[in-house]
Amino acid sequence: MIGVSSKLISPSTIGLSRLRTIELLNQRPQAPHRLPSITVLGQGRALSQIAAEDANSPTACLLTSYVPKEEPMAEQSPSQLVNDWVTNAEKANPNNAKTIATTIANFYANNAVLCATEGIVQGQSYISADYEAQFTAGWVLKGISNQSINQGMAANWAWACGQWTGTVPNPDSNPPVKEPTTLQLEGCWSILFVNQGTSTQPNWLIQQHTIVTNPVPPDPLAG
Repeated sequence: MIGVSSKLISPSTIGLSRLRTIELLNQRPQAPHRLPSITVLGQGRALSQIAAEDANSPTACLLTSYVPKEEPMAEQSPSQLVNDWVTNAEKANPNNAKTIATTIANFYANNAVLCATEGIVQGQSYISADYEAQFTAGWVLKGISNQSINQGMAANWAWACGQWTGTVPNPDSNPPVKEPTTLQLEGCWSILFVNQGTSTQPNWLIQQHTIVTNPVPPDPLAG
């Protein structure tokens, strides 16, 4: 039989013992706390996949594909139209042939006619293709001169004419010694303009354009 001590324990001692017990319990190593498992529906995707898919999402298309089409600036007068045509044509070379040809074609009406040395070309898209072919082949416009712009009998049309100079590579890839590799060209031109806008908001375009190339004279040094 175990004897029971007759020593009394004060309430304050009991309180201290409880606090010490709680302190010891708090110092025990705690088991790692695991987060509840999460069920992922579907297939996991990398950030690059998400970015790529988001870029192709309908919403993204609505945000990125709506780019207002840049319309050509309306030509305010026949003289401005001629100047813009010449400025662009003088910058043309085989490297930017398509871009310049597209810009120049916008100066023509949809059903415009171009009469050139290579033949008669009708329609804005075909005119663009013709200029692209000429610029790609190396035709260079050096400038125009003696231009004359005249108002027509009606307010919505006008006409102009003048001369032009330019160069073109010698079609002979291996020319004779005295023959130049670049041929000097000159000729004349005429344009029939039409105003497809209004009197207050004009938009002058080329309806008919004729470019005549003079025959290349024989080289006096060629023998």
